[in-house]
Amino acid sequence: MRRLASALLSLAACATARGPAAPAEEEIRFAEPAVVEATPLDLELIGKNDEELFAVGTAALAAGDHARAAAALGRLSDLFPGSPHRAEALHGAGLAHERLSQWRLALERFRALERGYPGPAAGEATFRVAECLWHLGELADARAVLDGLAARQDLAPVDRTRALTWRGVVELDQGDAEAAERSLRLALRAWSEIGDRERLDDSLPAQAQYHLGEVYRRHFQAVRLDPSRDGPDQLEKALELKAELLLSAQGHYLRAI
Repeated sequence: MRRLASALLSLAACATARGPAAPAEEEIRFAEPAVVEATPLDLELIGKNDEELFAVGTAALAAGDHARAAAALGRLSDLFPGSPHRAEALHGAGLAHERLSQWRLALERFRALERGYPGPAAGEATFRVAECLWHLGELADARAVLDGLAARQDLAPVDRTRALTWRGVVELDQGDAEAAERSLRLALRAWSEIGDRERLDDSLPAQAQYHLGEVYRRHFQAVRLDPSRDGPDQLEKALELKAELLLSAQGHYLRAI
């Protein structure tokens, strides 16, 4: 025991020695803490419970005060994970961020909803995730999400129409016109299988028709008429093809209207 105590004392003495051979003690600098000023809205929400935050957030969302809604519902989501209002708060916060064009923040809220609440809420959140990714320019990820939705066997025809239409839009933005045309035509077929469509919003088939018009407009623009290169026969065929593509595009635009 004495030997052990002597060894420990020797080590302690070495650790505190400041002889000429000991390295100079480095100066420790601490970064200045970041100053974050609380906004009046932050101060208003401090101390509120989940019920109060939910009331403030939903009222603000209904009134079009999206900044207040995002702050109140986002605070509820973060501070009260066990609240019965959390799923609705995540959805509302995501919508508020969407309306403020804060797509990254909206994406975070919808992904949390998608992961934490399986069922109809998660299904809608997945569509919102795809839309946020599209707005952020992350087209490959958006397309993968929509591929997953379109492949689901339990998807209602309306939702299948939506998934295929949105996928066609993404594919067209990626420059894949052939894939876009396939998706948009499948969307119209899914829409045709829905009974009692009079009660449904027909913006989806209109969107599909419009983007089919865009597909044919791009095909139309890709056909070049070059008299210096092509003879009369080639020019005639190219002109006929261009006219057909123009009429196809026009037809889809008119159906969209």
